Amino acid sequence: MCIRDRSYLDVQLNPGQVLLPFTEENQEKIMVPIIFTPRDIEKYAETITFDFNGIYKASVQIAGEGIPLVLELIRPEDQFLDFGVVKVKGESTRTASLINKSKKAVGIKIFPENEKEFEKCCLTLSTQEKNEFILRPNEVLPIEIKYQPSLRMPVFKLDIMLQIKDSETRKLTTVSGVSHGIEVKFIEDTLGFGSVVKGSRLTRQLQMANFGDIDAKFTWDTKNILKHFSIAV
Repeated sequence: MCIRDRSYLDVQLNPGQVLLPFTEENQEKIMVPIIFTPRDIEKYAETITFDFNGIYKASVQIAGEGIPLVLELIRPEDQFLDFGVVKVKGESTRTASLINKSKKAVGIKIFPENEKEFEKCCLTLSTQEKNEFILRPNEVLPIEIKYQPSLRMPVFKLDIMLQIKDSETRKLTTVSGVSHGIEVKFIEDTLGFGSVVKGSRLTRQLQMANFGDIDAKFTWDTKNILKHFSIAV
């Protein structure tokens, strides 16, 4: 085999291999992997010559092109998605769209960098159910992130990653948010009046506090206590 020293071509054929004549009894073939790894964004052309015992030569034309890999968000500002303040039991959705501006299809995976924290923060990702996507040239993939907090939680900030098949893994976007809610508690859980003289009145104070993040509007349900009790705020 004769080939010039080229770092972008790897012809995986060990020297000295013997290939017997092809007959009905012997149908042996040798598969020769040729790996093309372009180093620059340009077109390549090469000729590989296979020499069989100095008697016969066969040439193979190799052609390829190095192209840039261009996977990017349609809106650059979607590199950071903020849900803002969402109430407990509420729901908020953000969408980022990824486009393939390369000349060839690309295999990708999209996943949270920390899946446990992602789930703990009540976040879901539309691409989590599918293991891998094939994104064709100029194809757009919408990525939907949904936030459904079931309890109060502090500000979070989590990364969503993009893994490119046979290539790198990099951050695609960062999501952040916070969940506010109401947490009303009574300071005392029992209010005792003891013995009270008939026809007189005894007042006790009940303390109530809102440990939540937002105002708590409320009304007293007194329909079952009006015969003997009254409540004044």
